[in-house]
Amino acid sequence: MNGMTSVPNAEYVPPARIFSTFKRHKLLIAGVTLVITAVSAAAISQLKPYYDATTTISVGTKQASFHDLQATLGTQDVDAVAINTQVGVLTSPAIALNVTRNLHLDERPEFRSILDKEPLPHRLKRALHLATASAPLSAHDRVLATSLLLMGHVKIINDGRSAIINVTARTPDASLSASIANAYAQAYFEFQRQNKIAAIRHASALLDEQLAPLRNRLFSAEQAVEQYQEQHGMIALQAGSAGQGDEAQNNAATTVASARLEQMNRELVAAQSDLMAKQSQYEQTLSAMHTGRLDSSPGSVASPLIQSLRSQQVQLNGRIASLNSTALDNNPELIAARAESARISAHIASETGKIAESSKHELDAARARVDQITQEMDTLQSRVTTENQADVKLRQLQSEATAARIVYRDYLGRLTQTSSEAALQEPEADLISAAQIPLGASGPPKARLGALVFILALGAGLGAALIKEKTRSNMRTLSEMEGTEIFGLGMLPLFSGTIREQFKARNSLYLSMSDAIRGMVSFRQSAVNEKVIVITSAEPAEGKTTFAVTLAASIGRRRQRALIIDCDARRPSLSNVIGLRDTASGLHHDVMPGVDVFILHPDPSDPLLLNIEEVESTVAKMRPIYDTIILDAPPVLVSPDAGLLAASGSPVVMVTKWHHTPTSAVKEALRVLRAYHARILGGVFSQVRLSELSPSEGGRLNSYSGYYSLSNS
Repeated sequence: MNGMTSVPNAEYVPPARIFSTFKRHKLLIAGVTLVITAVSAAAISQLKPYYDATTTISVGTKQASFHDLQATLGTQDVDAVAINTQVGVLTSPAIALNVTRNLHLDERPEFRSILDKEPLPHRLKRALHLATASAPLSAHDRVLATSLLLMGHVKIINDGRSAIINVTARTPDASLSASIANAYAQAYFEFQRQNKIAAIRHASALLDEQLAPLRNRLFSAEQAVEQYQEQHGMIALQAGSAGQGDEAQNNAATTVASARLEQMNRELVAAQSDLMAKQSQYEQTLSAMHTGRLDSSPGSVASPLIQSLRSQQVQLNGRIASLNSTALDNNPELIAARAESARISAHIASETGKIAESSKHELDAARARVDQITQEMDTLQSRVTTENQADVKLRQLQSEATAARIVYRDYLGRLTQTSSEAALQEPEADLISAAQIPLGASGPPKARLGALVFILALGAGLGAALIKEKTRSNMRTLSEMEGTEIFGLGMLPLFSGTIREQFKARNSLYLSMSDAIRGMVSFRQSAVNEKVIVITSAEPAEGKTTFAVTLAASIGRRRQRALIIDCDARRPSLSNVIGLRDTASGLHHDVMPGVDVFILHPDPSDPLLLNIEEVESTVAKMRPIYDTIILDAPPVLVSPDAGLLAASGSPVVMVTKWHHTPTSAVKEALRVLRAYHARILGGVFSQVRLSELSPSEGGRLNSYSGYYSLSNS
């Protein structure tokens, strides 16, 4: 946008290039994968079987109170923190140590062999005399070390969604795994139970410590009440009935004076009632005496003697009445009857007088009794008033004593309850299922391990291929070539057969790419107006001679004349590449259509050195005849002849073997050529493997590959 072009990410590597890299290094990948897989498979086959046994525990079950005989199971009320806490308890070294001691695991061969095995670093130090032999472990240390080993064989798992905890033990012995898992559960239950018992005992100890001060406080409070009552003469009388509580008894309690005042009050009421009765009786007696009707007085009516005398008098009165009707007044019997009647009347009057006198005495006595009780009550009332004033302080002391008694009895009851509950404690967890002896081995999963190892080995092989590709120092692409300041003219595929066969074949990719390179060379050659081209390479066996023949044959296909001069005195290979049977020095005509070959005479002084004068003479002689003269020069880093040939000013084409020649070698060859002021026309990749090229590496070579093939037909 806005005239700006996007810059490709330098770190981005096309997937096709990655796959091409893997394909190119397939032998390395296969080798690394095979070696790692084989070694790992051998190690996996030696793995000993192990057995897993699992105990399932439900935590957070509240213990039902032993007072509630109907309750058999409490409810669950735990959160994630509480469950994680219980998981932490199960994974603690204390539980592992208890299990180790209970099962005597330090004597089991599964753990004893590990403890007796000397660590490799210590063995090496002892072998180098850098350490002495270790002293044997004590019995306690062996148990402790075994418990630490045991923790690595036990896995405690909670799924995070429930209060279920699974305890899984893994050992080479099936029965041992089950024993360890069950022992973990029992140790956990015992740990919880002992913790609760310890807490109860601690609470009992605290309560017991508080009882002595509370007992002393109660004793002091009750003693203060008694002393205060004695000091103020407030002797308490308990009116509460048996079986009543302290509070009821204290409310019913009163002093002697108060009790006496209440009694005197009741006596006064009784005395006053008696006085009123006596007063009424006396008044009735006096009224009977005044009216002459003594027989109607209450005393007369109630007296048996008077009633007997009245009965006699009635009989006598009857007899007198009878005699009055039959006898004269002087009748002795009548006179005697009248005299007896008078005597009885006098006797009745005498008895009635006595009754009246007795009634008066009783009235006086009743009145005196009322006066006496009234005086005593006045005295007691004064005393009770004084005691009531002191009762306020007494009630305060009694309240303090009552409070001390309640607190003391509460603590005493709680102490009794906690002491009885200590033996009834159960863990707040349930065993859902005990571990059973496994019927078969739980592992190791050799098939899965093998598959995993193969995947890892394949990944290692792919990584090795990527590392090798990343660290390679040779060149593969034209962009890498141009990074050395050499213009990339193109690539020539690797082919089978001879060069002649490639130029005879139809739809040959090699032929098409050679024509493309020839066109590029011709264009750049015309720019410098030079018929002579020097073909060289940085190192031997890079395909420079093959390229020289290819370029000449391509020029010949354009109905032009090309001459190849073999300038490699050390390793002349032009005859072999072109298939020339006659290797005599001199000019060989039409070795290929439009291509002649000139073989130089060896230098008489040194056959390994190029005769530069002969080359210059031959070039000067042949320049008018041929359209292009190609000098097949030796490698730059092997012989100085390439530099000498380039010093004449002829353009140089650098041939580089694809994915073989190090970049450093190409740069060093360029440095040597520049020392001779050589003009570098460009570079060509030879022996390119099409199957190992990615689209980004092949360039237009991949465009031709769909239409042409490398064949011998």
